[in-house]
Order: sequence, then C-alpha cells, then structure tokens
Amino acid sequence: MLAFKSGEADKAERDRLQSLKDNDSASQQMISQYQRQIDLLPKMVNAHNSLKKMIDSGTLSSSKQEQAKRQLEEVSKALAMTIGQEGLAQLEAAGFTDTATKQQIDNLNQLIEKQREARKNVLEDQKNSLGNQLTANVSAIEEAKSKIDAVNKSIASFGSNINRTEQLKTLENELASLEAKNRELQAALSDADVQMGQMTLEALDAQKEMDSLAGINGKVSETIEELTENLVEQTKALRESVQANISSVSELNQVAETLADGQSLSAQTVADLILKYPELASQIRKTTDGLDV
Repeated sequence: MLAFKSGEADKAERDRLQSLKDNDSASQQMISQYQRQIDLLPKMVNAHNSLKKMIDSGTLSSSKQEQAKRQLEEVSKALAMTIGQEGLAQLEAAGFTDTATKQQIDNLNQLIEKQREARKNVLEDQKNSLGNQLTANVSAIEEAKSKIDAVNKSIASFGSNINRTEQLKTLENELASLEAKNRELQAALSDADVQMGQMTLEALDAQKEMDSLAGINGKVSETIEELTENLVEQTKALRESVQANISSVSELNQVAETLADGQSLSAQTVADLILKYPELASQIRKTTDGLDV
C-alpha cells in the first residue's frame, strides 16, 4: 500500500514537472514570436509609409494606384496582426513616425520581459522540485546501500540461503534503479541551470539591443533603409517611367502644334519620330512642302 501511494506521488510530481516544461516551451515560443514581430514592425511601417507616399503623389496610373492601394491594405492588415488594432490605431494617430514605431517595439519588449519572468519562475520551480527529488533519492540510495550491507553481513555470518539471496538481488536492483534515477535528476537539474544561464544572457543581449535602439535613429533606421531598398528602387523606376511618358507626350504635342500651324515636317524630323514611335510610320504622308502626319 505504501509503495502504491509512493508511486502515485512520483507520477503526480512527474506530471507536474511535465506541465512546467510545457509552460516553459510555450513561453519560449511567445518570446520568439514577439522577437519576430519586433523585427518585422519597422519594415512594415516603412512599407506603409512608402506606399502611402506613392499613392498621395498623384503620379501613378489608375492601375498602379489600385495596386498600391491593395498593397497598402495588406500591409495594414499585417500591422494589425502584429501589434493589434489598438497598436495600429496608435501608429495611425501618431502618423507612423519612428518615435511611434519605437513605442510599439517597447511594448513588445515589455511583453517579452513578462514571458522571461514567467520562464524564470517556471525554471526556479523546476529546480526546487528537482532538488527536493534529488535529496530524497540520495537518501533512498543510502538506505538501500545500508540494507545491502546488512544482508551481506548476515550472509557472511549465517551463510547464504534462498531468502537472503532473493532479498539481496531485490535490493541491488532497487539500488541500480535509484542510481539511474539519480543520474536523470542530476542531468535535469543541470539542464535547468543551463537554461537559467541562457535566459540571463538573452536578457543582457536584449538590453544591449534596446540601448542601441535609443532614439530609433540607429539600427532600426538602418534596417528600414536596407529592407525598403527594393521598394525605393521600384518607386524610382515608376517615377522614371512616368517622366519618360511625360517627355514623349510633350514632344508629340510640339509636333501637333507644328502641324496645326499648317507647317510640314522635314524628312529628318519624321525619321527621328519613326525611330522613337514606330507606330507613326503608317500615318506619314508626303506633301508638296514636306511630310505630314
């Protein structure tokens, strides 16, 4: 009966430790998620600002305008998923500034700190539980060794028999099991110590990161510039395309004005136009004074 109750107590403690480990894993996953959000947030804010600027510039074609609006909507959804509707509302109210972005990053770092504190409590609970189990197991090992010594002395004094031999075998198996459990407990306790150490280093690294982000003019700004390079290039290419179209329209307008005044075009001028705009070739006709379109 006593052994049965002891087995139940051991199982309950194992279940409790497993629950603690599960909670610790969940906290680690949350920390990783928050860290990914911190990495993504400046990129998404910059993408939002770039798209908004493109839309407000008035230089986009109707199709490009619609495309940019759809992209902006997707970025806004992603922001809401990253920092919540409340965080997005705060960013919008502040005009998506670097300062407002840093505030949201600070909020995420506070959530990370809470998860780290939760992890610390879980690990400390694990260590206390493992330490208590280890102490109890060491006592059980010493007790088993004492019993084995007593049986060996009895065998030495009175000789071996079936009962003493079976008793000795049972005690030796019990000792082997206890020693194996002791090794497991020591390994688990060492692992908890390592995790505590790693968590301390992570907290120090996070503090250094926060110090480097003071004013958000350092690393975050550099990250924004680096990660929006493609978007800037696309914007530049679009702007150059628009300027080229404006130049083409201007040149053709001058041609139209020349023709409207009743003047003809020289052969060289027509040749240049055909090279630039091949679609005009079929529209050229000869006049007595030159060429007309």
